Amino acid sequence: MVPEVVSALKMSVDDANKPGMFLLTGSADLFKISAIKESLFELNNKDENIIDMLFEDTLRTYPFSKIEFLKIVESLATGGYPSVQDKSQRSQALWFESYIEARIEKDLSLIKKSKCRK
Repeated sequence: MVPEVVSALKMSVDDANKPGMFLLTGSADLFKISAIKESLFELNNKDENIIDMLFEDTLRTYPFSKIEFLKIVESLATGGYPSVQDKSQRSQALWFESYIEARIEKDLSLIKKSKCRK
């Protein structure tokens, strides 16, 4: 009900990064609240999202730093979500499947809302 809280929680978690800092309850699905633009996940304290950068055509102007090839491969293989980094491959696959399903449901609900307004 108060999307602004998400940004404040995110900043606090980014600063301390300790599991169990907050217990969020209620029936709100963060993925379905269109006002919330945060992905709620970063790795290595990076806010950038390469997909957004590709769509916004800002990737070529981003000040990249050099990274070892194996580090890039590892990052691509494990994804950028800290909460799944230390999980088994099976647990990671289940987590990502659930995450993708939630994102698709959010997008579909936004499409449905925009069609209902017309």
